[in-house]
Amino acid sequence: MDQILKRSFGRESPSARTSSRGTFRPFPNLRTYQKHVSKYDAMPSGHIMSATLGWTIIIENYPEYKPILLPIAVTWLTILGLQMINIEVHWASDYPLGIGIGYLIAKSSTRLGKIQSNSVQTNSSENWQLFPMLTGNGLGIGLVHQF
Repeated sequence: MDQILKRSFGRESPSARTSSRGTFRPFPNLRTYQKHVSKYDAMPSGHIMSATLGWTIIIENYPEYKPILLPIAVTWLTILGLQMINIEVHWASDYPLGIGIGYLIAKSSTRLGKIQSNSVQTNSSENWQLFPMLTGNGLGIGLVHQF
């Protein structure tokens, strides 16, 4: 999913910038992309997406340790993000989408296979699921809300 979005946005990395905020060149052809990857692959951050996904799955599976794990996860993501800004791999604005996608995929995957209680759920954010899908028109992202 990360590569599909990177190729869709086509945002320059800070190290390859041609303008002060990086140029967007959506949907480059495959040969051009492969020759100059840093000109097209900044957004979203796959590093942040993977780290968010991993930490969210750990926290969801060990909720009794959330008070300890959450500050560690936030610190980890902050240091990772600042390091990638420092070495000009990503812009700070590349991170929110990566965090959001990683979080939604992790929350959806940790809910799979768990037995749902018959009680009414009061937290509506728990009722959303994000998943990749293949349709007759190609690849896409599915978002489902369960009532």
